[in-house]
Amino acid sequence: MDMAAPMIHTSVTSRLRAVRRLSLILLWTLPSMLIQMVCVVLPGRPKVAFAKAYWAVFARLLGLQVRVIGQLASGTSERPVIFVCNHSA
Repeated sequence: MDMAAPMIHTSVTSRLRAVRRLSLILLWTLPSMLIQMVCVVLPGRPKVAFAKAYWAVFARLLGLQVRVIGQLASGTSERPVIFVCNHSA
């Protein structure tokens, strides 16, 4: 039995999966750019709400799982907040 055949199949399927993900990301990003351009000129919080939705879908398309621990920073804080992930397993 040839052991190279399963490796070739795995390589081909992983490449197809990567192409599919990148294609979906591109198909999601292009129309999202237009939506975000409109949201930026609108008053209020549509630009923030859409940005959150965009990155949530983007992460999902990449296959990432986002786990939130704790609470979101309140908008009343005077200091800016930076969220950093230093490890993923």
